[in-house]
Amino acid sequence: MNTAKTLAIFRNDIHRALTSARGILFLVFFGIFWFWVLGNLLDGDAATLADPEDNRNIATVLSWLGLERDYLRLFLEYPPTLVAFFYVALTSMPLFALWVASDQTAGDIDSKFIRFLTPRAGRIEIYLGRFAGTAIFFCLCLALISAAALLTSLLIDPESDRGAFMFTAEILPLLCIYALPFVALMSLLTAVIGSSGIAGLVGIGGYAIFLAMTSFLVLVYPEVELISYLAPSAFKGALLSFDRGLAGAIGGLFIQSAVYLAIGLVVFQRRDI
Repeated sequence: MNTAKTLAIFRNDIHRALTSARGILFLVFFGIFWFWVLGNLLDGDAATLADPEDNRNIATVLSWLGLERDYLRLFLEYPPTLVAFFYVALTSMPLFALWVASDQTAGDIDSKFIRFLTPRAGRIEIYLGRFAGTAIFFCLCLALISAAALLTSLLIDPESDRGAFMFTAEILPLLCIYALPFVALMSLLTAVIGSSGIAGLVGIGGYAIFLAMTSFLVLVYPEVELISYLAPSAFKGALLSFDRGLAGAIGGLFIQSAVYLAIGLVVFQRRDI
């Protein structure tokens, strides 16, 4: 693998994400969604969980977030607005990560631009460069919304500045790690399908169907719970718990990313383009 060529593909992918219609459209909808979420958090609803005596508010907000009462300690130990942000970011991750990653090698294959690239860079450089560019671009988006969430938390509770900065510094790497297998999964799908639009629909729709089916199967046959670990969402609870099995979850996400990347790379190298 030629590192210089991989970096060139990586830089091109970042530039394409910032200037293409698809990339700008993603940024617009991503920004609108988080403007709405952070605007609601600015009302201070999540901060009500800092008062363990207010059972009505605790039940209401936890129910709204879809959380079990076991997660209440997070709202007591950390800035509650940032905890709510962390949960919403983890929950919405599949949609946005699969969307932003739907135009990796698929765009090159569909437009036949790949025939122009291959004499200048190998397929490994193209595949890994596209993956790295998409992953870094999305992590930059996550960093921006994390900074906005931090500002929102400080506006609500200025006295928690140190705890808010430290908690943001802890959750941002977790969000980026959680995003990696989604981007890698879409790398595989774009290499297989060769159309960014269809790959996006298959990725988002197929992932939703997989989660629905595994949730139903686990309820009926609890012994098949291991199937759910084929998807990154199986590790969301461990990431959110912030202590139980966190190291194992991080390791599992890296393993998933490596497996998806390896399979996709094999497909991309053997694909007739």
